[in-house]
This record gives sequence, structure tokens and C-alpha cells, in this order.
Amino acid sequence: MIALGAEAVYIASSAQMAMGCIRCRACHTGRCPVGMCAQTDKLNVNEASYAVANFLKGAVDEMEMLCRIVGRPNVRELCTDDMAALDPEVSRITGVSLA
Repeated sequence: MIALGAEAVYIASSAQMAMGCIRCRACHTGRCPVGMCAQTDKLNVNEASYAVANFLKGAVDEMEMLCRIVGRPNVRELCTDDMAALDPEVSRITGVSLA
């Protein structure tokens, strides 16, 4: 999802999953089976950081591809005319045409 005009885009959950998070919801217990939220050596930081970098590169590549599809040189040139809502309620709220 691209949020036009957004100051930031939420990606924390996606980045965690790229690192290997299995979403077991034990973060607060200190017993993360993957080692992300526990003070253990289970998490290979080098592999995890490579996985997040790869995830971000893939996201950028997809955004660049979407820009080319709609004939824009970069993401800054996107506008609401380039988007389509997949849900009638989202279309009504955002003013973006329904696909």
C-alpha cells in the first residue's frame, strides 16, 4: 500500500516477518521462539538484517514497477488518478475511483 502524502509508512510487522517472526505473540514474555524479543543467541542478526534489506529492496522494486505501469517517473509523481479502490466504502471515504 502506498499512502500518498504520508510522512511515514508503517512497515514494522512486515520487517519483523522478513526477519523470521512467526507471530506467536510472546514478545512480552521473553520467550520468543525465534529469538527476536528474547535475549538469546537464536536470532542470526546478519541473516535477519540481510532479509530486511532484501524485503525493502523488493518493496522499492515493486513501487518502481507500479510507477512505470501508470506512466510516472517516480513515486513522487503519483496522484489519486493513478489509484483505484477495491472496496466501495474505501472509494467513498477517499474519493478514489472504484476499480
